[in-house]
Amino acid sequence: MPHVLVENVSVKFRVYHDHSPSIKDKFANILRRKSYGGYSDFWAVNDVSLEISDSYMQLQKGTDTVLVSAFQQNIDTSLLSKSLTLPNGLTLKYGDVKDSQTGYIPFIATVDGHKYTFLATSSDILLNMFEE
Repeated sequence: MPHVLVENVSVKFRVYHDHSPSIKDKFANILRRKSYGGYSDFWAVNDVSLEISDSYMQLQKGTDTVLVSAFQQNIDTSLLSKSLTLPNGLTLKYGDVKDSQTGYIPFIATVDGHKYTFLATSSDILLNMFEE
């Protein structure tokens, strides 16, 4: 039974391109009627459902499913000869191997010294989960 179940989640960040280094400069720019550098929107996830339990998080978008878990096993990193960069900048390593329990391809990321595994049927499915 899942501990948390959330459906149809979208998270959008607005990235401002204003290079003013301080509040004083921003205020001065308003008085000078100087325009700001604008912004762009970045979708971290768009219309994704997720389920979180003790050992994994399941992301679902349409019929595509990706599993995410803290990586507990040792893996021969020489098998991970390919890399994939998600739209949010996170780089994942993977190879021509499949998880023995699910049959999914393990994509491995290291964030702040912790290893995380994303399990997906293909790199396209994983990219689709995080596309804008």
